[in-house]
Amino acid sequence: MIGLPFNDWGCLGAISQQIAQMVEERDPVLVELATRYPTTDALAEYLRGLPQRDDLGHAKDGPRVDACEPSQRLRIDPGDPNCVVM
Repeated sequence: MIGLPFNDWGCLGAISQQIAQMVEERDPVLVELATRYPTTDALAEYLRGLPQRDDLGHAKDGPRVDACEPSQRLRIDPGDPNCVVM
């Protein structure tokens, strides 16, 4: 389930809408992730075990969510996530 953001409609709302659309369209990457990690705890453990790559705000380092200030990199199942990851 994707919930509505509590306090950052501009940024988190845009990200939530993008992910909700991917769920609705049964995006193959999300389906594969859900198959590999059937619980939230399993997915969180996997993500926490990956090396983090800081998002330094470079415009060509993306894809980016421009509704965020500063814009945030949003990548699906990256090998080196930042704080905004799916």
